[in-house]
Amino acid sequence: MVTDKDDLTALFAEARRDARPGADMTARVLADAARVQPGNIAAACPGPGWFARMRGTLGGWPGLSGLAVAGVTGLMIGIYATESVDMLLNGQLTDLTGGDSAGLMPGIDFLAISFGEG
Repeated sequence: MVTDKDDLTALFAEARRDARPGADMTARVLADAARVQPGNIAAACPGPGWFARMRGTLGGWPGLSGLAVAGVTGLMIGIYATESVDMLLNGQLTDLTGGDSAGLMPGIDFLAISFGEG
């Protein structure tokens, strides 16, 4: 009588046999791989994008974050402190604009109201 254990033992014995491909098959597979491989490497590695190149130029993430902070700081100084900047420049900003420095951004009055400045 054949049991499940005998069937399993027979399957394991069959799996243990040396079932390597022949030398001809191995040569054909390696030749095909050598023919296809250079094209795949070039397509898979297109190189760094514009953001990665810019990040490297600016010194990595610390340089990029410093540039972002400087930009936001300049924007906030330009929006909220035009009178202070005009005072530091001895009125040159007013002379350039021909009057009130609030004329640089005429629709900015809602910000002064929302922050309780007026």
